Amino acid sequence: MMTRGPDLTTPAALEALIRVTNLLRKAEREALAQVAPGTGLAGLEMAELSFEAGGLNGLALSLLPDGVDLGEDQHGDPTGEDPRGLIRQAELATRERPIHEFPPGTTALVAALIDTTRDRCRA
Repeated sequence: MMTRGPDLTTPAALEALIRVTNLLRKAEREALAQVAPGTGLAGLEMAELSFEAGGLNGLALSLLPDGVDLGEDQHGDPTGEDPRGLIRQAELATRERPIHEFPPGTTALVAALIDTTRDRCRA
Protein backbone atom coordinates (compact mmCIF):
# COMPACT_ATOMS: atom_id res chain seq x y z
CA MET A 1 0.00 0.00 0.00
CA MET A 2 1.04 3.56 -0.60
CA THR A 3 1.42 5.53 2.59
CA ARG A 4 0.80 9.18 3.13
CA GLY A 5 1.88 10.02 6.63
CA PRO A 6 -0.11 7.98 9.12
CA ASP A 7 -2.98 7.53 6.65
CA LEU A 8 -3.15 4.75 4.09
CA THR A 9 -4.27 4.98 0.50
CA THR A 10 -5.03 1.70 -1.21
CA PRO A 11 -3.45 1.03 -4.61
CA ALA A 12 -6.92 0.88 -6.21
CA ALA A 13 -7.89 4.25 -4.74
CA LEU A 14 -4.57 5.72 -5.85
CA GLU A 15 -5.23 4.49 -9.41
CA ALA A 16 -8.71 6.04 -9.32
CA LEU A 17 -7.28 9.34 -8.12
CA ILE A 18 -4.67 9.33 -10.88
CA ARG A 19 -7.47 8.69 -13.39
CA VAL A 20 -9.37 11.65 -11.91
CA THR A 21 -6.37 13.96 -12.39
CA ASN A 22 -5.90 12.80 -15.97
CA LEU A 23 -9.58 13.28 -16.83
CA LEU A 24 -9.65 16.74 -15.28
CA ARG A 25 -6.47 17.84 -17.05
CA LYS A 26 -7.92 16.62 -20.33
CA ALA A 27 -11.21 18.44 -19.60
CA GLU A 28 -9.24 21.62 -18.95
CA ARG A 29 -7.44 21.31 -22.32
CA GLU A 30 -10.58 20.35 -24.24
CA ALA A 31 -12.62 23.25 -22.84
CA LEU A 32 -9.84 25.74 -23.54
CA ALA A 33 -9.57 24.47 -27.11
CA GLN A 34 -13.23 25.35 -27.62
CA VAL A 35 -12.66 29.00 -26.74
CA ALA A 36 -12.32 30.95 -29.93
CA PRO A 37 -12.39 34.70 -30.55
CA GLY A 38 -15.89 35.90 -31.21
CA THR A 39 -17.65 32.84 -29.77
CA GLY A 40 -19.57 34.97 -27.31
CA LEU A 41 -21.28 33.41 -24.32
CA ALA A 42 -20.47 29.83 -25.35
CA GLY A 43 -16.76 30.69 -25.45
CA LEU A 44 -16.94 32.39 -22.08
CA GLU A 45 -18.64 29.32 -20.59
CA MET A 46 -15.90 27.06 -21.97
CA ALA A 47 -13.20 29.39 -20.61
CA GLU A 48 -14.83 29.23 -17.18
CA LEU A 49 -15.16 25.45 -17.42
CA SER A 50 -11.49 25.16 -18.36
CA PHE A 51 -10.52 27.30 -15.37
CA GLU A 52 -12.73 25.24 -13.05
CA ALA A 53 -11.38 21.93 -14.36
CA GLY A 54 -7.86 23.23 -13.80
CA GLY A 55 -8.68 24.12 -10.21
CA LEU A 56 -10.23 20.72 -9.59
CA ASN A 57 -7.18 19.08 -11.12
CA GLY A 58 -4.92 21.08 -8.82
CA LEU A 59 -6.93 19.87 -5.84
CA ALA A 60 -6.73 16.27 -7.04
CA LEU A 61 -2.99 16.54 -7.65
CA SER A 62 -2.47 17.87 -4.13
CA LEU A 63 -3.89 14.60 -2.77
CA LEU A 64 -1.34 12.43 -4.55
CA PRO A 65 1.94 11.35 -2.98
CA ASP A 66 5.07 13.12 -4.17
CA GLY A 67 6.66 11.55 -7.22
CA VAL A 68 3.68 9.46 -8.31
CA ASP A 69 3.68 8.63 -12.02
CA LEU A 70 0.68 10.23 -13.71
CA GLY A 71 1.32 8.60 -17.04
CA GLU A 72 1.18 10.42 -20.33
CA ASP A 73 -2.43 11.58 -19.98
CA GLN A 74 -1.42 14.83 -18.24
CA HIS A 75 -0.04 16.11 -21.55
CA GLY A 76 -1.30 16.09 -25.07
CA ASP A 77 -3.28 17.94 -27.65
CA PRO A 78 -7.05 18.38 -27.52
CA THR A 79 -8.97 15.68 -29.35
CA GLY A 80 -12.43 17.26 -29.52
CA GLU A 81 -13.90 15.34 -26.59
CA ASP A 82 -16.70 16.90 -24.56
CA PRO A 83 -15.08 18.48 -21.48
CA ARG A 84 -18.34 18.15 -19.54
CA GLY A 85 -18.34 14.41 -20.17
CA LEU A 86 -14.75 14.18 -18.98
CA ILE A 87 -15.63 15.94 -15.74
CA ARG A 88 -18.59 13.58 -15.25
CA GLN A 89 -16.20 10.64 -15.78
CA ALA A 90 -13.83 12.09 -13.17
CA GLU A 91 -16.67 12.37 -10.67
CA LEU A 92 -17.69 8.77 -11.37
CA ALA A 93 -14.09 7.60 -10.87
CA THR A 94 -14.23 8.87 -7.29
CA ARG A 95 -17.06 6.41 -6.65
CA GLU A 96 -15.00 3.36 -7.61
CA ARG A 97 -13.63 2.91 -4.09
CA PRO A 98 -14.94 3.68 -0.60
CA ILE A 99 -14.01 7.18 0.55
CA HIS A 100 -11.94 5.85 3.48
CA GLU A 101 -9.49 4.29 0.99
CA PHE A 102 -8.60 7.72 -0.42
CA PRO A 103 -6.21 10.20 1.19
CA PRO A 104 -7.51 12.79 3.64
CA GLY A 105 -8.99 15.74 1.77
CA THR A 106 -10.62 13.66 -0.94
CA THR A 107 -14.08 14.49 0.42
CA ALA A 108 -13.57 18.14 -0.57
CA LEU A 109 -12.60 17.06 -4.09
CA VAL A 110 -15.64 14.79 -4.38
CA ALA A 111 -17.96 17.57 -3.17
CA ALA A 112 -16.46 20.03 -5.67
CA LEU A 113 -16.78 17.51 -8.51
CA ILE A 114 -20.42 16.87 -7.63
CA ASP A 115 -21.12 20.62 -7.55
CA THR A 116 -19.40 21.18 -10.89
CA THR A 117 -21.16 18.24 -12.49
CA ARG A 118 -24.52 19.49 -11.22
CA ASP A 119 -23.96 23.14 -12.16
CA ARG A 120 -22.00 22.91 -15.41
CA CYS A 121 -22.10 19.43 -16.87
CA ARG A 122 -25.69 18.65 -17.57
CA ALA A 123 -26.20 16.63 -20.72
